[in-house]
Amino acid sequence: MLALCEVLKENKDFAILLEKLEAGECPIALSGLSAVHKAHIIAAIRMITKRQVVCIYADEFDARRASKDISVMCGEEPKILPSVEMSLHDVDSSSHEFEHERIATLKAMADNASGITLASVFALMQRTPPKENISGKTITLRMGEEINQDELLKNLSGIGYSRCDQVEGEGQFAVRGGIVDIFSPGAENPVRIEFFGDEIDSMGFFEAETQRRIENCKAVKLLPATTFETNDLSDLALKLREALSRENRRKKKNERLIKTIEGDIELLESGIPLKARDRYFNLMYPEAICGLDYIPEDAIIFIDDF
Repeated sequence: MLALCEVLKENKDFAILLEKLEAGECPIALSGLSAVHKAHIIAAIRMITKRQVVCIYADEFDARRASKDISVMCGEEPKILPSVEMSLHDVDSSSHEFEHERIATLKAMADNASGITLASVFALMQRTPPKENISGKTITLRMGEEINQDELLKNLSGIGYSRCDQVEGEGQFAVRGGIVDIFSPGAENPVRIEFFGDEIDSMGFFEAETQRRIENCKAVKLLPATTFETNDLSDLALKLREALSRENRRKKKNERLIKTIEGDIELLESGIPLKARDRYFNLMYPEAICGLDYIPEDAIIFIDDF
């Protein structure tokens, strides 16, 4: 299929398109294209220019459908930026699959290493923490490095990882003596880290189902498992006390809101993370940042306007 992208180089109209792109003559409108032709052009431009590409679709279904065609055309797996449901109400459990996928894609975009990114309008416009929150909370571990195991486990919990008996999915870690298994969002497999005292003695990726090691590694990056900072619960508790004070000064108090905030403050000051933490997202991140702010500066942006 890569040959199909090479063939486009000989097309006169495509050559003009490339010239205009390199000259920065945008926006450029392309019409009369079917879905597969759009994928063909996106794949060819990515292959020829080597620039980061971001494709914007009406909804996530269209983005994931286009991903298959683009992948076949250029041999590169596009990254999907999904939207996520906010945790606004107390629930016993919820899936973080899309949140983990979103974090991995945002991190790749922030590092200018996303290749081809596909997203819906809603996913790009959804509020998200600043780049430094995701990049700055990433933990990098290297062979031979000395790090206190208890400190590592505390940091993992602080960036949203949950402890379990055996890792089965992203955002989990397990501990057995001097062995720590960690499954980072965006990783194909979890990593097993063996400590000798405080020194990392060995590291390797393994299959979650069989627990069989498949590849040794010298370094590994562990992405945050949540977009919401949970490392400093006292900081959120302080902000909530300020919000509570403002609410109590109102002439018409919202008693239900006051009761909710007081209950959440009590949990936070007891060291218990909130299940419905996203309802305070704007309080923790007052600056309006969204996926658009993560788009690499030199990226070529396609808008699929049907």
